[in-house]
Amino acid sequence: MKRAGFSLIELVVVVAIMGTLLSIATIYFSQWNRKAQIESKTREIYDALNEARLNSIYIKKQHRITFQPNSYSLKRYESGDDATGTDVYSRNTTYLLSLSGGASIADIFFEFDIRGTTSNLNTIYLNPVASGAVFDCIVIHVARTNMGQGTDTNHDGKPDSCTIK
Repeated sequence: MKRAGFSLIELVVVVAIMGTLLSIATIYFSQWNRKAQIESKTREIYDALNEARLNSIYIKKQHRITFQPNSYSLKRYESGDDATGTDVYSRNTTYLLSLSGGASIADIFFEFDIRGTTSNLNTIYLNPVASGAVFDCIVIHVARTNMGQGTDTNHDGKPDSCTIK
């Protein structure tokens, strides 16, 4: 007598294999999603810095981006003696921001003059560093801004350097 169908053991084995594959896929998906979010926030901050630089040139007004560990804000200054400035926008970040060596970024600002240059040279890191994201740090130079990948050479969980990509 020929039976059509599967035995209980075959069914259990197939369900176990599917469950194992699904759990592995879930782990990889969450890592991929985290990398994508870090890269997205890095690009967003990079765009904000370049927007401030370009607006300083085009509008001929000084712009300043002030950073906090979980946020940043952009202000426009009408003149050199304008102490308060006009708020352009403020954004929150889902990942902590820091400077080299894990130093606090609280109240650190980058000010762009009407030529689009800055004297505040530094590197901003999105933590956790060495997350595998292609971009997780931003290097601010006098007249340009670059994205890169942070490294933790001391293995202490604090960013040490940023390799420009």
